[in-house]
Amino acid sequence: MSRIFLLVLLITAAFTASSQFVVNFKADKLNACDSLTVQFTDLTTASGLEAWLWSFGDNTFSEERHPVHHYVAPGAYTVQLTILRSSGSNLQTQSLTKEHYITVNAPPSTNYSTKTAMYNASFCVGFFGVSNADSLNYSYLWHFGDGDTAVGSAVLHTYAAAGSYIFNMKVKSNKGCERAVSDTIVLKENFSVPNVFSPNGDGINDEFAISSDGHQVFKLQIFCRWGNLVYETTATNVRWDGRNSIGVLMIPGTYYYNLTSVGGSETIKRSGFVELVQ
Repeated sequence: MSRIFLLVLLITAAFTASSQFVVNFKADKLNACDSLTVQFTDLTTASGLEAWLWSFGDNTFSEERHPVHHYVAPGAYTVQLTILRSSGSNLQTQSLTKEHYITVNAPPSTNYSTKTAMYNASFCVGFFGVSNADSLNYSYLWHFGDGDTAVGSAVLHTYAAAGSYIFNMKVKSNKGCERAVSDTIVLKENFSVPNVFSPNGDGINDEFAISSDGHQVFKLQIFCRWGNLVYETTATNVRWDGRNSIGVLMIPGTYYYNLTSVGGSETIKRSGFVELVQ
């Protein structure tokens, strides 16, 4: 009797073992940026496979054995494959779930800002990449449009002259996602010298004032028509109120000026005539 019982146990165990199967699958790509098209392949080798149900983790499904699926939004996706198998008169189902199997990374932001200042006859521009709202690490590469480059999320670059420059910013995450943006920056010289003024005390155009960024130091010399020096000053905000060095208001007429920058890596020199009128 015990032998018969043991034989029944062996037959039951053998049938149970033969009825089990293991589900397996793979994807040809596991991560990408912005969007991703994936070829899924069922690797299950058991016989009698009847039906397949894929869940791609984005509320979409497929009943194909080897489906192709397109992910359109950033995220981490859990993929599940359930298979129906016939074994004799029995039907079995087995599933395999791979947590966070597919990852679609968001593309980095290409927002930026700039700030420009004129200094020493050149233009210093700050370029700033706007921080991305996640925990990833980002690298920035800048092309300034004049042959120079720099790296960093916040960089300073000096242009030698006014003009239009096409700059490019490329930002790349440590997940391999990258984007680029190009734009034009127009630099205008913030420096002008008037050709007429009227020091009559009416509060309108009373001074011969040099417009600049207020950082560069200038030396201004004023000469009368006979070449005599009548006024001289050195300052960051250069202006002449029409009086000579002892405070006497000069007569109306044409005066000659020399304007020279003091210090700095480059020299600014301007000369010309200014008309003093009453």
